[in-house]
Amino acid sequence: MLQPTGPFIAIAPSDSHRDELNDLPLPVAVLSVDEAGAPIARLADTSLSQANAYAQMVGMLVLSPEAATEAAAIADAWSARFGTDLPPTLDLSQPQDAPRTAILSWLVATLADGRATQAARNVQLQRDLGALRSVHEATQTAFSRLETYVYKLGGPARTLAFQLEPIRSRPPVTLQNKDRAEQRLPMSSAGLSDVAVSIAERPGDADGQLDLSLELQESGEIVAEWTVPAAELQEGWLRLSRAVSLATDRQTVILRVQWQGSSQLKLSQTIAHPDPRFRVSRNSVPQEAVLAAAGWSCVAGTSLPHPAGAWADRIIHPRRWIVPTQALREAHSASPDGTVAYSDALGGLTVTPTSAGPAIARISGAGVPGMQQIICGVETKADAGPTVEYALAILPAEPDRSGPIGVAALAAGTMTDWVPLPVARWAEIQLFLEAPLDAPSDICVLTRLQEADIESETAVPDDLRCCVFNIRANA
Repeated sequence: MLQPTGPFIAIAPSDSHRDELNDLPLPVAVLSVDEAGAPIARLADTSLSQANAYAQMVGMLVLSPEAATEAAAIADAWSARFGTDLPPTLDLSQPQDAPRTAILSWLVATLADGRATQAARNVQLQRDLGALRSVHEATQTAFSRLETYVYKLGGPARTLAFQLEPIRSRPPVTLQNKDRAEQRLPMSSAGLSDVAVSIAERPGDADGQLDLSLELQESGEIVAEWTVPAAELQEGWLRLSRAVSLATDRQTVILRVQWQGSSQLKLSQTIAHPDPRFRVSRNSVPQEAVLAAAGWSCVAGTSLPHPAGAWADRIIHPRRWIVPTQALREAHSASPDGTVAYSDALGGLTVTPTSAGPAIARISGAGVPGMQQIICGVETKADAGPTVEYALAILPAEPDRSGPIGVAALAAGTMTDWVPLPVARWAEIQLFLEAPLDAPSDICVLTRLQEADIESETAVPDDLRCCVFNIRANA
């Protein structure tokens, strides 16, 4: 069985002059091909696959009048199989004085033409690849610019996809040291950006840690991992975020939890479910109900600002953060004067001063480690009124502190200059830190009237609202 490793010439199997070729020393092999009724030519005496053999076939020799008919059938089969003409055919059915010379001349011309065609195709292929790369880079640049534009408008939003509230009447899932819990989430992986679990009770001991991960059931891929020290666990929702939302491939998401600590960890449960696959399991044993959990989603594969107060994925560290609306709703006043409230109608936090003194809004835990540049949009909304000055400040987090803070105390720390803003004018306030935050902190927004208006006791109109929007940060 012949096994050519280079170009070869094909002849019809019934060609009676084949033996004569054995007496002609040729630089290529000579193989028979036939057409056996099927619309496809095949090699009669070679073990090469058709794809490899046909790629190496230089052309076909017709050595007798009888073979000409078979050559026509083979040409038709070739055209039907590959959608192109058979390689060049050399007709030597008539007696030749120098058949070897004729074959060699034909071989040289055919191979040279083939090499020239191949070189031209390679050049065209490289040009097409270059054009494709240019189009790809232009597309990537366009998407990058679009992403930047979206961030300037406030960033892509993490939308709440589901929330299973804890039911206090149900006993929590209690985890001892090295216990594991597993919960199938009621949403697909496409666009998943955040998950949250409900801590029923703060652990009694500060030693230990809670490890959480997300695994895609179909592929077995772990797409996110978090580690939360026991000392940081509080009763209520524990939010866990990814810097990039998951891709469009829809898969089943499994949340895995492992507790390591000397005390117990209790996770809240919610509704019961008749299917054990959807219940929470503890050490592979299904429980009666579903784990209280929540999930957020965004456009699949989108790089997202990290929500303040959420734990970052160990796999991808965030470079951007955004203070979620819930944190703005929970902001409290840190001054005896002015009002602090979240306005659904305006879609932002209002921090409105009075002629008696400034207003200070303290957003607890909004500053997270890694932040170095804090930005917020501000606008004074009113038909007419005095100019209002705005400032941003940062303070160490003090969860138990809710009393007033003096402006002097803030100014002694890290605080921006006062930025005056007339009525109905929008602006951005930016606070640059000398070094990234290394501990959880509180963000403070301050507003006051200008000194001249305070001295003249200018009245603040009832409809005046000092609005703060889109508080975000960069590393």
